[in-house]
Amino acid sequence: MLTLPIKRKWFDMIASGEKLEEYRALTHYYIVRIKNAQRFKADGKWQFYVILRAGYNKNSPMMAIQCWEDTGEGKPEWGAEPGEKYIRLHITWKHEIKYGTPLTEFSIVQMGKKDGGVT
Repeated sequence: MLTLPIKRKWFDMIASGEKLEEYRALTHYYIVRIKNAQRFKADGKWQFYVILRAGYNKNSPMMAIQCWEDTGEGKPEWGAEPGEKYIRLHITWKHEIKYGTPLTEFSIVQMGKKDGGVT
């Protein structure tokens, strides 16, 4: 499963529902990792799961997100540089993860079903 570290500021904005997209550089590194994510059809779009971690520490807060991706310019108020193209991860569901929770694709799907976020 794809795990992406992000700054705490962006993590908190996603957790609160204020930030609805996460951006990644349009590089071979991210293109390959995102394209290799296991996908499923939800709400008419091919979506996938990502784990977001607030920093690099193993004890950092984490959240599972369900998202779909495209490319384009991002919003500066959400961390994008004006005029820069990104891989945009459009977040359709999120679930904060308690420290120590085992993370598998199955466990994330179960979280989503419990929250009503996975279709």
